[in-house]
Amino acid sequence: MRVTEPTDALRSAVKACQAAVAVKSTQPSLAGVYLSVDDTVLRLRTFDYETEVTAAVNSRVDEPGEALVSWRLLSSILAVATGATVAEVQQSIREAIELHLSGMREDGIPIPPPSSQVDYINVAA
Repeated sequence: MRVTEPTDALRSAVKACQAAVAVKSTQPSLAGVYLSVDDTVLRLRTFDYETEVTAAVNSRVDEPGEALVSWRLLSSILAVATGATVAEVQQSIREAIELHLSGMREDGIPIPPPSSQVDYINVAA
């Protein structure tokens, strides 16, 4: 997944989804944001069994895809993802991830090994 997104639009979409995030949940899917990108739109989806919030933002999409991202990590990245160049933004994101992992260690939360997973579910229409 590769998308270029205006930071303010993404921050607004994340803020809209905040109401349905279960930050302290033992279920990873409830403590995260499901991101999906098609040809022109980035969609963010959160839910907590009672409430579901979906926000959509028009985007420049280079590569469609989907991912479940930690709410804490996404919030940390958006808090610092600014810079005059792509390299500066990437460095800010690295620092945000390092800060996020440090916070997980301090909270005694195990850090999972790096991984990627894609699943497809076919449904007859």
